[in-house]
Amino acid sequence: MFAQRLIKAAVALAAAAFFVPAAAAQDQVLDPVTILPGLWGWDTEVREGADYGTCENAPLRIWFSDRGERYNAQNVGSEAVFTAPVLAHLPATAELAGILIRYDDEDRLDDAGNVVAWWLVMTGENSFIWIRNDWVGTGGSTAPLVRCDDSLIG
Repeated sequence: MFAQRLIKAAVALAAAAFFVPAAAAQDQVLDPVTILPGLWGWDTEVREGADYGTCENAPLRIWFSDRGERYNAQNVGSEAVFTAPVLAHLPATAELAGILIRYDDEDRLDDAGNVVAWWLVMTGENSFIWIRNDWVGTGGSTAPLVRCDDSLIG
């Protein structure tokens, strides 16, 4: 099931030609700006050995600012806040939606020497994956993150 969602995400990214202006992605079925705020953790059934950033240990709190044009995230218990402008939206469906961000102060480079950008691809209302911009078309992604149930938060 995860593999099918990953394939759908990669196909949707390729089909979208990557750049739908953020302002044009209103009134879609899945809206990341509306659905993502809250706590998320690595899916420990898929990402074995994950001990940080899980729902039980330092889940990731996500919120948006500047009328949905800025992504913000912070692991519970950490002082570090990760911020990024929302550069583009993936055309949304009932099963898939996404945003493209490039973290402020990002220093990671892809193989071509470009600063990396990240697609946050929602594979449903309660899960998402990260696909680095240079991974598009390769099938590469992170393990999924899942919405944290209040009973799991450590």
